[in-house]
Amino acid sequence: GRIRLLHPDLNFAGILLGTLIGERSDAVAAWKRSDLSLRAFQEVLPDSTYRLSADGVYLDAYIPPGQIISLPRAQILGRRFEDVLPEHAPEFRRLLAAALAGDVPEPMEYEVTIAGRRRIREARFVRVTPGEALCLVRDITDRKQAEELLGWQARMLELIATGHPTAEVLESVVRGIEAQIHGGLCSLLLLEGRRVHVALAPSLPAAYNAAIEGLEIGPEVGSCGTAAFYNR
Repeated sequence: GRIRLLHPDLNFAGILLGTLIGERSDAVAAWKRSDLSLRAFQEVLPDSTYRLSADGVYLDAYIPPGQIISLPRAQILGRRFEDVLPEHAPEFRRLLAAALAGDVPEPMEYEVTIAGRRRIREARFVRVTPGEALCLVRDITDRKQAEELLGWQARMLELIATGHPTAEVLESVVRGIEAQIHGGLCSLLLLEGRRVHVALAPSLPAAYNAAIEGLEIGPEVGSCGTAAFYNR
């Protein structure tokens, strides 16, 4: 039989198309392998990981089970730093730019309020491609609170050991407790006989302090009056 040759241009076009399809298939397969590797990497970390574009848009997010978050994943994707964390957006953009430039930016600590409670986070940026980066966010609330508590206890011991006035020591006690409880207000009451007297309450309104000054304790007289009544 005779072999019939197609037009040379059509042969070339077919070869070119086949090559492009093969390259595309290879690229898709490589991308899938890369994506699976990234997902496996995310699942073994305790961090929330966010994939970001160069202009600070959230492209993807992985939140570990049980993680306390300020916004669900669906409300983050497609949004910018300014939409999600407006008060921290300028610093996030600086760190993102540094990571994309090939630098190793320092971790950033920042605070968020979730359900009325203060949470402390640490963010690290890592370049993935010239146009994308990962932001790894870890909740360090427990560690920071433990550090703050130890620091406060050390300050208390120093004040007592160096003979500072009692009023100064008591105020440091009250301020330290308030610092450990987000939005908390603390008072120190003295019990004389069956009545309480305000020793120190720097953050409470004067009208409130006046109302409880000299209050007689009892089984249903507020939290402090009840605790004093039952000697708790």
